[in-house]
Formats: sequence, C-alpha cells, structure tokens
Amino acid sequence: MAGPPVSSLTQDDIPTADEENATKILDSYLQEKSPTFSAFRAIQKIVWQSPAADKHFLKQREAADSATPALKKHFFGMMRGIGDQLQAAKHIIPPPRETKSFKVLDICMAPGGYSATVLKYNKYSRIYGLSLPEEEGGHQILLQNWRKDPRVQILQMDITMLSTELGCPNLLPPDNPAASQFFDCKPFDGLEADLIFCDGQVLRTHERAVDSKFEASRLTSAQLIIALQRIKKGGAIVILLHRVNSPQNVVLLHSFSQFAEIDLFKPTPSHATRSSFYLVAKNLDPTSSGACNMLEDLKSSWKRKTLQAFNDESPKVEQAISGTEMRDILESSFGERVISLGEPLWKIQKEALERKFLRETPKHRN
Repeated sequence: MAGPPVSSLTQDDIPTADEENATKILDSYLQEKSPTFSAFRAIQKIVWQSPAADKHFLKQREAADSATPALKKHFFGMMRGIGDQLQAAKHIIPPPRETKSFKVLDICMAPGGYSATVLKYNKYSRIYGLSLPEEEGGHQILLQNWRKDPRVQILQMDITMLSTELGCPNLLPPDNPAASQFFDCKPFDGLEADLIFCDGQVLRTHERAVDSKFEASRLTSAQLIIALQRIKKGGAIVILLHRVNSPQNVVLLHSFSQFAEIDLFKPTPSHATRSSFYLVAKNLDPTSSGACNMLEDLKSSWKRKTLQAFNDESPKVEQAISGTEMRDILESSFGERVISLGEPLWKIQKEALERKFLRETPKHRN
C-alpha cells in the first residue's frame, strides 16, 4: 500500500458519455439525499482550488518516490497501525483461543504491515503473500524474519501477468514479443484462505506499468480474481478502494452485497484527507451465482484491457456503467445503503480537509 501509486484501484480510462451520465446521476442523488455528502463536496471543491493542497499532495508523492530507509519503516509502521484499527473496528482476525488454523492471503503484500498485524493478533496464523519484486519496482518486504519464519510463504511476481490464473491461458501467440512476459503458474493453487487483503496500487516505480493507462483496471481485476478463487466459504476480503461516490465503486459494492456482508472503513489519520477507504466483505459465499458472475466479468475485463495494453488486437469496446444501471441501483434499497455506508467516511474526510487546509480561511473559522 505505502508508496507512489500512479492511480487508484478504481480509476478507469477516459470516461465515456455513459460513465459521465452515471457520475452525474450518482452525484445528484447523493447531494439530494445526504446533507453530509453535500457538505463534504462543498469543502472538497474549495480544497481542489487550494495551492496549499496541491503543494501538500505533491510533497507526499515526491517523498514516496524517493523513500529513505527511515521513511520506508514509517510506511510499514503506518500500515501496522491501519491493521490495528481494522482489527479493533471490524474484528477480522480471530484470537488464538478460537482457532490455530487461520490462513491469510496478502495480495500486493509489501512492505507487509497487514501480515505483521495478523501475526500479532494470532501467532498461529499462516501467511501467504504475493508481491511485486523489488527489481521490478516493488516495495521492500519489511516483515520481520520473513524468509525463515515457517508461518510465512511469499511469492514475488507481477500478478497482472498471471494469464492462466486469470482465466486466459495462451493469451498471446508464441511469436508475439510480449508472450514471454506472461506466466502459466497459479500461485497457492488449492488454498482456501480465511482472510484476504487486496491492497495493491499501480506504482510509478513499476517501469513496465507506469505508462499504461490500462494498468489500474488490470490490477484491480487481477487482485479480485485471485481473491475470489482463493477465499473459503465464510471468509473475508479487505479491499483498498478510492471514492465511495464513484459509479465503479457503487457497482462493486452492490455486487459484493449479493454474496457477502459488506461494511466500509476509513483509517485515521493516515487516510483522513484522502479519498481512500477499505471495503470489508465478510461471510462470503464464493460459490454463489453473484460471485461467479462477478468472477467471469472480471476475467473478461482483464482480458480486454490486457489485449489493448499489449496491442495484440482491438477488442470490442468495454460496456460502461450506464445511467440506467446506476439509476436502477440507487432506486433500489441499495441507494440508501450507499449513503449509510458512505456518510461516516465523508464526515471524516470533510473535517480532515477543513483542519488541514481551511483553518486559516475566514469563512471557515469557528
């Protein structure tokens, strides 16, 4: 998680007219139904015009790009702190007295703060980690003694290139120059994890991916495909996302709600001013029709975006989220659910933005 992302998990390509329409419908609905959201948006728009905010977030990106050993340790500690908050709020890790067989898959693991949190609360846990190699731009793994700890097994690879795992063996013909970059392996095949973390973001330090406008979508799909194919029935998945009020995330939350108990969590202070939050999906049923449909959609999306990214062919245009689809979701009971889930997060971010950037603005002084 810690490090220089180039985009959020849910950021897609240039929005189509349908996507823009869905965004307008969602924004209008939330502003009409939720005073909390309206107040947040008003403050957010002011902050977007603030040179101080631009300077602050630029400084954060620059620090992440050239992280010193001390800063890397800080990021690791921050992730452990987020893990502590997650555990306190959502109770995702059972204590040793309840189970001595707790399996955790940590996708995009490095530096390893969440795995450290798991071992802190249940020393009998088994950790299975997937992480981008450092030589490809990935983060250093800082989990203590991870190479020798029998409870920990980490595979270092680019998960967006696991064509067989992601449902597309022999995606490119052998004579394609990019074919050798894809892998046939299926990491931790047969694993049924109790808990899975999906915390990856595209990194500016990842040379292959940094110039690809498709990479954020490919990484999103890859993480969720692996998670849905490794989670046990009744297990939990924790997913880092950005902007509750994006059409893509509303559709994602709605889809997960069909086969899991969902809740949202925003850690403070590390994520307070940011749009980032965590989806916590518990008691999943990966065999349900909703989960199976999501899995197939994710595989199709990964294939389309990958073929576009590697210029092998021009696939059909991916269907965007339509205004009609968004309206149908919002007019069902799920529209009210989005508000109840999102309001605590918008309140946190609004107050944090005010404290950070507007405390000296006369109109916003108490």
